Amino acid sequence: MNQEGKEMKSLLIWAFSSWYATCAVLHATNITGRIAEQRTKYPLEFADVALYRAADSVFVTGNVTDADGRFAFAAIEAGTYYVEYSFIGFETHRSPAFKVGEKRMLDIGTFYLARRPSSWARLWFGVAALPMCSTLTDGCSTWAAI
Repeated sequence: MNQEGKEMKSLLIWAFSSWYATCAVLHATNITGRIAEQRTKYPLEFADVALYRAADSVFVTGNVTDADGRFAFAAIEAGTYYVEYSFIGFETHRSPAFKVGEKRMLDIGTFYLARRPSSWARLWFGVAALPMCSTLTDGCSTWAAI
């Protein structure tokens, strides 16, 4: 093959690759949503949000929420997915599965996180009463909840 034929072949490969990449992006969907605190409904900034394929739980991409509790995933291929979302001091949750299809934009709504009971709260409510000594000599006659 001569030099001109090699250049033409390279040009055709580049053109096809560019066309294919453009088509893939045109058929991809941008997913948006929001994370908020369950009790107050205030947005949670910097909450972790991860996107997984529902069929095999393979991690696809991740992001953190902005000051308004919003997150976004760009150029997601058609399929069925779920999101897992968490924040320090809150319980981790998983969304129901949702389908990504023909739409260019998909808002999957607002998800709420509940505060995780702290270890001090479990201790406070989990123990009714333990002896508490005011001095070493009083024989622990005073009972109080800790």
